[in-house]
Amino acid sequence: MYTKPLQKKESLEIKEMGSNIWFTSDLHLSHANIICYCMRPFSNYFEMDACIINNINKVVKPQDTLWILGDFSFGNKLQIDKNIDRINCKHICLILGNHDRQIIHHIEYYKQRFQIIDKLSDIKIGNIMLTLCHYSMQRWNKSHHGALHLFGHSHGTIKGIGKSMDVGVDTNNFRPYNFDQITNLLS
Repeated sequence: MYTKPLQKKESLEIKEMGSNIWFTSDLHLSHANIICYCMRPFSNYFEMDACIINNINKVVKPQDTLWILGDFSFGNKLQIDKNIDRINCKHICLILGNHDRQIIHHIEYYKQRFQIIDKLSDIKIGNIMLTLCHYSMQRWNKSHHGALHLFGHSHGTIKGIGKSMDVGVDTNNFRPYNFDQITNLLS
């Protein structure tokens, strides 16, 4: 498993089974205004947070890996820590999004809370290359060789190009995607 953020830009090879790897984005935990912006069906952010975290905990096991592709949580450091602690998975990797300002502000601290923190990551699961970024790209590393690209930020308002897709919670009934599910959808 991962012990620290990537120090140099290279592909991270993951040895675990694809069924143990999960992807999501744009949780916006503790963000009241996202309910109106994205027409999320919740009365308040407490209800939204509980739904999203319960959906994660139903499928992502403590030993699995969860990649969050940006916009994890609003609030202060204490609130963000509480949201991290409510997720049962102990191997959480974060690709930074435009709303992760508090995490960026306390980056050295959060390097201890997340397995990986980066703006973009190229990973390899089995023989499949993936580029992970908060933002959608038209071209990504090895896209012309069948590599996949997972992104968020758009809250389901754009369709990915080629072998790319939005893995945000707004696209999957507030649930994470499993790697095997993604490969089936993009094949």
